[in-house]
Amino acid sequence: MTDINPLYLMVGLSLLGLAPFFLMMVTSYVKIVVVTSLVRNALGVQQVPPAMVMNGLAIILSVFIMA
Repeated sequence: MTDINPLYLMVGLSLLGLAPFFLMMVTSYVKIVVVTSLVRNALGVQQVPPAMVMNGLAIILSVFIMA
């Protein structure tokens, strides 16, 4: 068996760990979440609809936009 260089292993695992972050940054999900939270704050309703509903809506909208 060949020895694996620990530096290459560490860099590879770091890139693999940062992949979801980079994936979220190139989609419209973050922009939709920010805009909807700003709209909720502008309307003065911080609790309606709940954050989980807003995140689900943002996921659905970003899939629709990217399709």
